Amino acid sequence: MARPMMGCRKGYGYGTHDVSGWVKIWDAGGNTCLQTVKEKNQILGVIPHLRKEKFLTLGEDAKMRLYDMKTGQLAMTFENSYTKDKMTGHDSKIFAAKFHPKNVNEFISGGWDDTVQFWDMRKSQSIRYFAGAHICGEGLDLDIHGELVLTCAYQPSNTCRLWNYATAQPYLVLGAETAKLYCGKYLGPKFVVTGSSDPGNVRIINLFNMASVAVHKTGAVGVYCVDAHQRGGDKKENIVNTRLLLAAGETLSEIDFKFLHQ
Repeated sequence: MARPMMGCRKGYGYGTHDVSGWVKIWDAGGNTCLQTVKEKNQILGVIPHLRKEKFLTLGEDAKMRLYDMKTGQLAMTFENSYTKDKMTGHDSKIFAAKFHPKNVNEFISGGWDDTVQFWDMRKSQSIRYFAGAHICGEGLDLDIHGELVLTCAYQPSNTCRLWNYATAQPYLVLGAETAKLYCGKYLGPKFVVTGSSDPGNVRIINLFNMASVAVHKTGAVGVYCVDAHQRGGDKKENIVNTRLLLAAGETLSEIDFKFLHQ
């Protein structure tokens, strides 16, 4: 699995990870390995920090580990303390994490234990959490202001929801999406895109009127990952032009969407 190091500086291109525990950081050209880390653990994700030269690994062992990108040294391990009176971390596989766009020390994570945990990088246990989102892929995101959490969950109901970041309370259910979801993310401040399972569809939802503005049926069992590139558009005609990169079934493909900005 590969993930772009878009938040990093000084030539870092992307990170790769595999089930045997290897993590490699590559240059922007993909020809030179800049850093290698080996964990005794299956790695389910590598998340670059937006402003610091650090990256986070998501583990099958319900732990996350923060590394220095220059040295490859472990800086912090984030894990549940398993105290009786309070949940302070995950107790199952972790599939998604997102650094806060403004608060440099904060991030969120989600996985199979149906919780989204809120973290401060200076503490090894989480500072708060909410329950109700079964995350099985890259189904976690934050809006550009860091005020709303988007969850795209693999569950029978309430699959696509917004939550208040400050209070960890429910904010809104996006009723236009009812399928079980593997992934989803914000497309700017006014839209979200989701990837579903059975059927494997890609859907773009308008956050202002809660309507679906575009649906692409891949024909695959599931859409496991989706990313987006805004290609501008026609402001005069109020048209949004977006290119999506998606992994559906065993196929990686690009799709262009054009739709009215209402």
